[in-house]
Amino acid sequence: MAKIVVVDDDPLGRRYVSDLLRSFRHVVHEASDGQEGLDLVMHERPDLVLTDLLMPRLDGYELAHQIRQDPAMSQLPIIFYSATYQEREGRELAAEPGAHVLVKPGEPQVILNTVERVLRWSSRLRGTVRPAAPRAGALDARNLADVGAKLASKVQELQVVDWRLDALLSLSAAMAGLPDPESVASRMCSGARDIIPSRRAGIVIAANDDDHAELYVTSGLTDDELAILPAHPALDGIVGQVIRSGNPARASTAGRRGGKARLVQLPDGHPPVASFLVVPVPFRSLRGALYLADRLGGDAFGAGDQRVAVALAAQLASTFESHRLLVDLRATVANLERSRRALDSSEDQFRRVLDSSPNSIIGVDRGGLITFANPQVAASFGYALEELVGQSVGVLVPDRIGSHAAHVATFLDSPIARPLGIGLELAARRRDGSEFPVEISLAPVASPDGGSMTFATIVDISARKRFEAQMVQAQKMESIGMLAGGVAHDFNNLLTAISGFAELLAMDTPEGDPRREYVDGISRATSRAAGLTRQLLAFGRRQVLNPAPVDLGSLVRDMEPMLRRLAGEDIVFAFEFDADTPPALFDASRLEQVLVNLVVNARDAIAAAGHIVIRISSAELDESYGPDHGADVPAGTYVILTVADDGAGMDQATRSRIFEPFFTTKEAGTGLGLSSVYGIVKQSGGFIWVYSELGKGTTFKLYLPRATAVPTLEPEAPAAVAPQASGTVLLVEDEPAVLGVIARMLGHAGFHVLAAETPEAALEIARTQPGPIDILLADVVMPEMTGPELAKALTGIRDLRVLFMSGYAWAALGRRGVLDDDAQVIEKPFSANELVARVAAIAATPALATSPVRIGRPRGS
Repeated sequence: MAKIVVVDDDPLGRRYVSDLLRSFRHVVHEASDGQEGLDLVMHERPDLVLTDLLMPRLDGYELAHQIRQDPAMSQLPIIFYSATYQEREGRELAAEPGAHVLVKPGEPQVILNTVERVLRWSSRLRGTVRPAAPRAGALDARNLADVGAKLASKVQELQVVDWRLDALLSLSAAMAGLPDPESVASRMCSGARDIIPSRRAGIVIAANDDDHAELYVTSGLTDDELAILPAHPALDGIVGQVIRSGNPARASTAGRRGGKARLVQLPDGHPPVASFLVVPVPFRSLRGALYLADRLGGDAFGAGDQRVAVALAAQLASTFESHRLLVDLRATVANLERSRRALDSSEDQFRRVLDSSPNSIIGVDRGGLITFANPQVAASFGYALEELVGQSVGVLVPDRIGSHAAHVATFLDSPIARPLGIGLELAARRRDGSEFPVEISLAPVASPDGGSMTFATIVDISARKRFEAQMVQAQKMESIGMLAGGVAHDFNNLLTAISGFAELLAMDTPEGDPRREYVDGISRATSRAAGLTRQLLAFGRRQVLNPAPVDLGSLVRDMEPMLRRLAGEDIVFAFEFDADTPPALFDASRLEQVLVNLVVNARDAIAAAGHIVIRISSAELDESYGPDHGADVPAGTYVILTVADDGAGMDQATRSRIFEPFFTTKEAGTGLGLSSVYGIVKQSGGFIWVYSELGKGTTFKLYLPRATAVPTLEPEAPAAVAPQASGTVLLVEDEPAVLGVIARMLGHAGFHVLAAETPEAALEIARTQPGPIDILLADVVMPEMTGPELAKALTGIRDLRVLFMSGYAWAALGRRGVLDDDAQVIEKPFSANELVARVAAIAATPALATSPVRIGRPRGS
């Protein structure tokens, strides 16, 4: 029997060796580190020291050195028991006087033989005779078997612990990459069942002030079992108790009479269980619990299972709340924080997320110095990254804003993630001194030295500002267009009366009468006025269009001689046509008007000699084109008509107003040319892009919708026989002057006219008029009901042919839900000949019991 000190910081290894030695009647003292072992040696004066090498406070090498300093113990035998050194180091240790080496893990008999040999060597060194130890065959077989069983059990425990550790690490890594908190909870639920073998598992999570779960996930339940589970169970029973108390709970029904008993403490609706384990989840801002039910193998859940479950719950709390926080942050900071927390603050992962961000991100310490900048900062601000680190954040702030360090310190006094400068126009400064608009979000983070710092996400909103300006301009143009269209409509009503009475006067005024010149002057003036209203309607997108597939190349070639004459001999034309350009869906006559206006505008911008280029091409635009160019442009294929000149060009102020009606820089201009181009293109489903600089010319690009059909040539129709002006017309118009002139036009042509100023009067005429009524000629918009509504009301009284008239264009009325596409409409102002021809043509068609109308009411007449 000898006195032995065993020193090992591994409690399992220390217990194993100590129990083995005690079983052979040695007196054993245990120490958990080198310093504690040294104290025991000095106090107990043992016969032998058996020590590990790597330990806290004092390792095995230093322990041996300290023992050798005592002359009384300079010959004390020491066995180094470790697996951390190389073979050469082991030989060097074994060469020291009194030192011996055992390699972990050692077999029990090897350990006992080594201890016995060292003790005999020590006895001979001191001149004493030590009794020989009994041979292994004579050892207590039962004692040795017990030791072997304990060793096997410990090894098995270590294997389980090692497996669980690997599983925990794998589960943690898997959860880190999941996209949302719910996925984290689901993955933990299934992972917990694997690590602690169980038939079922569940996670219940609730807000601090809520008595019901906001999230309930399970694993191992069948579809039928899931169907009866509540989505948000109440926090009652054992789950609620664990959540409120913060203490784990476990139980088993094994051995109870009646077999499995349903444990009602689990969430309501849960299947019967034989055993359960419930641990709280240590959230910071939530409450929750993790439970496992029915341990596989029929065993009850043990204390080891509980410790693992507590570790799983802690991992769940950390990862789940990290994901919840990241959802609320801006995209880049959210990705950064999620990666950082999920990978346990891994600097490499953290930097990868920052480097891939499309936004500029900088770290600023409490003194306002830049400690970190991602690559986007270099791209946005023009600095090299190494040039920025260590500089004041003020270099990125315009001088007019003043010192920024004080703002940083104030933020860190109450560090809450938030946007900066709400309601203010924020700007950043590039290296060259230029400024650009930004949005800035601040987030506090812990600095490496234990203090705090600020992470700022800087978003360049220049493109958005440009888009907002474009939207304001578009809204402005829309408002002006509505005004222009309304004015044009009112003028059309007036012009209808004026031109109509002038025509009637002309009919009654013979050639050679001096008054005939006055009447013709009135007609010419009203014709010019009608042209102006048509341009206003074009700008306001309220004109009639007949879109059809158009080959732009053929159209431009046909117009080339006329365009050259318009431009004059001093201007050189260049025509560039892509061979594979598809047809455009456009009204060919309006396209001619657009092209003429653009060429005239280009000609007027060229002071003397110059060049005009007309190009036809196509392009496929994706969803990003509109936001990138500050325009509301649907994705798709467009046919592009480009008209470019090398004339005087425009500044920004002029360019922003060129499409406004009546805005002109020409002495004799009307200001309606480009506004009508704008309206026609917009009404046709296209858009216009303009680039111009003073002294560098101007380029107009018209993006026109692509046609799916191929342009066809319509066969020339045979000459139609002029219809006869006969029959009865029910005329309904709420403007008395217009009503009177139209009635006279029709009457002069030979029609019998029944005039009504209101729809109610028209209905009364239809009910009481004894003779037939062949045609309804009605204004579209009237105070009591619309023309289509009147036509619908008359279908139960008369079989009528219907012709509508309006100061608005037919296309605008169709868009506003007033008329069907195939309704017959004549636009004001019209001549007597045009009116008589349309009415006579309608009278020659079969009557319809029901007119093609849609009930609706526009905002104006």
